[in-house]
Amino acid sequence: MDNRRLAELEKKWLDGSITEQEAQEYSNWYNLGQNDPVEIPSDIARSKEEHQLKMLQSIMAKLEQDNPVQQPVEPVRPLIPRRVLAVAATILLMLGIGAVWYFNSRPTDEATSIVQYDKKPGQSGLVITLHDGRELLVDSIPNGLIAEENGIQIIKRNGVIYYEGNSNAVVNHTASTQRGRKYQLVLPDGSKVWLNAASKLTYPNEFSGDDRQVQLEGEAYFEVVSNSKKPFTVRAGGQEVRVLGTHFNVNNYTDENHITTTLLEGKVEVKTNGDALMLAPNQQAISANHGGAIAVSKVDAAASIGWMKGEFNFNNANLRTILNQIARWYDIDVKILPGVNQNQVFYGNTSMNQNLSEVLKVLELSGIHMKLEENTLIVKP
Repeated sequence: MDNRRLAELEKKWLDGSITEQEAQEYSNWYNLGQNDPVEIPSDIARSKEEHQLKMLQSIMAKLEQDNPVQQPVEPVRPLIPRRVLAVAATILLMLGIGAVWYFNSRPTDEATSIVQYDKKPGQSGLVITLHDGRELLVDSIPNGLIAEENGIQIIKRNGVIYYEGNSNAVVNHTASTQRGRKYQLVLPDGSKVWLNAASKLTYPNEFSGDDRQVQLEGEAYFEVVSNSKKPFTVRAGGQEVRVLGTHFNVNNYTDENHITTTLLEGKVEVKTNGDALMLAPNQQAISANHGGAIAVSKVDAAASIGWMKGEFNFNNANLRTILNQIARWYDIDVKILPGVNQNQVFYGNTSMNQNLSEVLKVLELSGIHMKLEENTLIVKP
């Protein structure tokens, strides 16, 4: 396809006047030679990634223009008609870059055929296991002193866990969240930790010696108190993250095939058994669960902690990862039948503070066929 014809299709694509036949022609050009670099004219975009972003931004602008939002009393997300959303999703899927997800986070009375018995979203909840074996169900205990062990007091204040006092014996504690739960705690050194659903953090009741070490399974966001004399180390599967004082997120779920560390502020050193490097803000380190080489990419670091603010972040996520997030938060099981493309990539985000049926509607609009039977979400080709 010559540049003149490409520019013509590009203009029609962006202003919404492209026909189905022309969209197919444009799609065929875009997906031609997916294993080789795609020749995109420099006056359109400098890279395929920039081209994808440009098209996504143009669709979002067009949708917002066609569906102006009245100024509400309280801010809500714009509600995009399903017809418009379906057209946008179809074109983007044809181009091989996923679907755009925009829909109102407010629950509706509309029933969905894929959910017979709806599931409510998760909530705050934490279990602390002490060295002597006691388990503290934090969400069921009122504010105040909730336990004392070896001279250390564990206090719940405004829904956050704090450690106070001096220990006469350094022992390990474990803070864990079940599926459908997340929580915040403050470690003995004052560092703040937010645990996502189905996560476990093991840490001492007091940081003694020359370093501060914790072990993570699952996902957590850390705001580490600076202490140049005591580095802070997170051991997460095959990764080790070492810092002096900074803000970062670590994702180490065993049902994913990789570990990611995303830096928001400061600097961190990420190590595996085969590599080591320093991260700068808005960089993400990815390695296999067992360690090995580390790949670094530039990301929107703030999006990686959307879960802290009650947002699912599905940007550039494949179907398997998305279903894992949903399963952890709604405490369901997922069964993917043969023939389903688990590696297809999607773009978008949505609220975690809504019933399961509302989240599944988005997947349904994007062409994913599924049905919730009892507590198992069955995904069909």
